[in-house]
Amino acid sequence: MKTNISLIGLVASAAILFTGCSDDEKMPDFPGNPNPIVFTGDNSATFKITQTPVSTIQTVEWSIGVKSNKAPKSDVRVTMGIDNSLIAAYNAEHKTNYQAVPAGVVVFENQVMTIPAGERESVEETKMKLTEDSELLASLNSTDGYLVPVTVTGVEGAQLAVSRSSVSYIALPIVFDNVQQGVGIEAATGTAVNDHTGWFCNTNIEGFDASTFVDGDPATYTTSYNSDIELVVDMGREYNFDAIEACYQEPWGQKLIRGSLSEGTDISISSDSKSWVTVGTVKSGTFKYGTQFVVLYAPIKARYIRLNIPNKFQCGSINIYETK
Repeated sequence: MKTNISLIGLVASAAILFTGCSDDEKMPDFPGNPNPIVFTGDNSATFKITQTPVSTIQTVEWSIGVKSNKAPKSDVRVTMGIDNSLIAAYNAEHKTNYQAVPAGVVVFENQVMTIPAGERESVEETKMKLTEDSELLASLNSTDGYLVPVTVTGVEGAQLAVSRSSVSYIALPIVFDNVQQGVGIEAATGTAVNDHTGWFCNTNIEGFDASTFVDGDPATYTTSYNSDIELVVDMGREYNFDAIEACYQEPWGQKLIRGSLSEGTDISISSDSKSWVTVGTVKSGTFKYGTQFVVLYAPIKARYIRLNIPNKFQCGSINIYETK
């Protein structure tokens, strides 16, 4: 069973979008209608969900309040909910293909808010998060992502107050990542492959010698400056492995092995060099220009490894840690 890792508060991975309004827009008047009209703003947001082979990493924490254009004479109860009928129109307008979330994934707190008599906004806010059920979270596996349209679904009280609510669209794009972050080679279970017979390495940069990357010698290294580089390692046959090593050894530092996989390196694999599967992205490194080891959550099987490396790249040896 997967373990849910909730990283509440990592604002960088949750891009929250707000639509601003003036005071007049927040408290509109509707001549001829004596009843209070309740409404919410548009608090649409996007939260990336990362699926790994062992966990779901998500940062969903969202809330919204409700207002009234007139102070009601008695309490008004406003119910918030999901209207999946709005997804098709959203997809057509934005050229997306978002799916509805499976039942039970979304959890509301204070789903019914109250605007007290004599007040013009609710004391509470409706809050939304995702379930802690790891199996339900693991079911969020559509590459199209998911959309949660949240709106007012019911209003009671104050002479049948009516709703003029906006819709907040909560987008949940799914990212699949098999790369463990911040761990060393001790987290791997495989063994380094010492025999590189039949291994080849190609690159997209003309005149760049990548042959030294598979000769097993980290001291014979090549440097690429100020350009992105794509390396494709052909290992000659399929291997099962759970770690990738890329490093170089400077001549004056006989015992110093430096990392070559810089932050932002995208890793993918293939068995035929035509169909590629994304493994994950390096988020941080132990050296200035990168990390020496990338350890995977779960072993993979492939003949080809493709590394898309941004900016500077120095490498003397690329290797894998084979699992049995």
